Amino acid sequence: MTNYRIKLWSYPLFQIPLILLGICLTMLLLFWLLGFGRPQVAVAIALDVSGSTYESNIDRFNATGTILNQQVKAVQAYLKENNQETLRRPNQVKIFGFGGEIQPLNNQFDSNSQKVEESLLKSLQEDQSLRSEAMGNGTDFNLAIRTSIDSLKTIEKNCREMILVTDGQGDVSPTIVTDAKLNNVKINAIVVGGEAPQLLGASIATGGTYLSGSTSQLITFFTNNFFQEFNSNLKWIIFWLAMSWICLMWVLVLPLDRWVFQGLFNLNIDQSGKLALSNALFWTTATLFFLWRFWGIPFFSGC
Repeated sequence: MTNYRIKLWSYPLFQIPLILLGICLTMLLLFWLLGFGRPQVAVAIALDVSGSTYESNIDRFNATGTILNQQVKAVQAYLKENNQETLRRPNQVKIFGFGGEIQPLNNQFDSNSQKVEESLLKSLQEDQSLRSEAMGNGTDFNLAIRTSIDSLKTIEKNCREMILVTDGQGDVSPTIVTDAKLNNVKINAIVVGGEAPQLLGASIATGGTYLSGSTSQLITFFTNNFFQEFNSNLKWIIFWLAMSWICLMWVLVLPLDRWVFQGLFNLNIDQSGKLALSNALFWTTATLFFLWRFWGIPFFSGC
């Protein structure tokens, strides 16, 4: 094996990537442990208040055990998580009730969860229009999604999410999906007790999440799925992990050159140097491509 007077850790080509690797690993730990990089989020929630959600009995409107009541409890659980103890910048939330028509259940997007919850419960208790025949007749997905998109358009510099909860079936217009994509709105959906293929397609097309299950799972869906997903800094963690990998590949240039290509394979210095640099360049290019293609660069968008 060739003897070298100068140790490889004395070269800037080893020192600089090693320092950058340390910085990237430190940032990775900080973002992972302290939750840095969580996005600002605006959420429009559309709850199905059609007759089927309260057994088509006005006296059972939002009664305990009904699908509507379970939806409300799930929203309350989401709002409970959405506070300054959990998030430095709580989500801005606006809630709608929809059937054949649609009605806002709080006045505007608000990050004050207590205020949103009070408005929600007051609307369900006092707003007689929610019990109207038109509201209880059918489930107009297009109307619910269109209204949510229009409301989210007014919120700038936030990730835009909508959650539609229903126990029914309906159509979703391709133009609605296109509009959601143009306005960076993700359509997330929960279907209770069945499936809604067109909602599934809309969720996939806009990068949202589609879930189906029983009413007992609604709280879990809202808190363990949607809340965690909306407020995740996973994109930043992936970014710092990718940067650490790139730095590691550059740290390994000299070890590969000396100890592997020259030491084990007996290549000359020109061949081993080119192979070591090619390895680092390959992984740098490949990592950046996959990062951009599949995860995105969080400096440009945290959503």
